[in-house]
Amino acid sequence: MNHLLIITSSPTRRSFQLSTIPSLPHDHVSPSSTSGIQHATELVFASPYWPSPSQHQARQAQSTSQSSSIHIHPLLSYFPYQSSLQYDVTMPPDIPTPYQLELQSPATEPPVFYMALSSKLLPWLIEISTSSSERYINVSDVLDTIYHELQRPITLAEYDALGSVVRERINWAFISRCANIGDPSEQDKERNKGVKRVDFLRDRNRFTGLSTSAVNSDYWEVHLR
Repeated sequence: MNHLLIITSSPTRRSFQLSTIPSLPHDHVSPSSTSGIQHATELVFASPYWPSPSQHQARQAQSTSQSSSIHIHPLLSYFPYQSSLQYDVTMPPDIPTPYQLELQSPATEPPVFYMALSSKLLPWLIEISTSSSERYINVSDVLDTIYHELQRPITLAEYDALGSVVRERINWAFISRCANIGDPSEQDKERNKGVKRVDFLRDRNRFTGLSTSAVNSDYWEVHLR
């Protein structure tokens, strides 16, 4: 039996009700209203859902450890004001024609079979691996995985682990994202899917590239604006 967290909010009172919704495939979180919710200040997550060191070390064994000898493909490389590729990560990657031939190129040099992407805006790693040890990660794998991972709904356990200020920010982002869908029926469909990981980004949804993480050299940092 799956559950849906229904959240109602008003300027003076906020109530929470746990309802049983058998038809939903996940324990989605779905804020039903954001009346009275204010924008929160910018927050950086401590990443409570990242793999433990032992888990990550085991996964790293599938690939070469990141170091100064590994370079990201120029199309994915982060340059603050001159990034080659900028797109909205809330939408499936729509790559301009001049770059289409580069999508099957290795994402790194030398090629790797596992990558872990981090972001200050997300409490999860985005992990990329290939289904076969004979195929390296290409540029398209990186772009597609970022999109699909951000489309995953969050669970009640993940939602409950957040502080109240973070919840308000995410509630607001969820309602705003659904409201921006022009077709009312599509709005309802998206709303019924509940809060997704992409809602943690709020309005910082423009991909501007990857760079080696300053926090952990085994990760690539996803830059968004």
